Amino acid sequence: MTMEGSNVCFLGFLFLRSAWMKFKDPRAFETIFARYPLAGRLPSTRWAIAVPLYETIVAAFLLVPAGLVPAGVSGALALVIAGSAGIGWRRLRGESHFACGCEGSAETDEETAGAMLLRNALLCGLLASVLKVAPALRQQGFDYLGGLALLLAWDLLRSAMVTEGRVHAWKARG
Repeated sequence: MTMEGSNVCFLGFLFLRSAWMKFKDPRAFETIFARYPLAGRLPSTRWAIAVPLYETIVAAFLLVPAGLVPAGVSGALALVIAGSAGIGWRRLRGESHFACGCEGSAETDEETAGAMLLRNALLCGLLASVLKVAPALRQQGFDYLGGLALLLAWDLLRSAMVTEGRVHAWKARG
């Protein structure tokens, strides 16, 4: 088991779960997708299906030990940067709390825009660190277990961020 292998598996599991949540409730994700800047330029929110399809491909590239990790990491980095741009755009428009559609139960998990951008910065840093070693990386059995352990830790962090957003909203209401 290597840390890089576990990180790649964690990222693969994260993108796979994210895609699954969108496939599970496509209407909720279409509603969220419609609130982002790119959606207004598309003829229909039905294009939202492209996001979980893309995430599934990225996850497969990250999880299948077939030398596709560099493509998976590059694809994941592109998606996280695009998502961050959309979150930043919404924040500049004055939205501070909203469901980003990244993972979790789409309509109910609201986070602060700052927390989402921090989360995405952490993901970008992790992806950039893995990108350096990606060409030589081959996942092994224990890397998948390490990836699942990292996913559990990530979920704990994300729960804290969602809770922070709810506490902030509760305090704002007085």
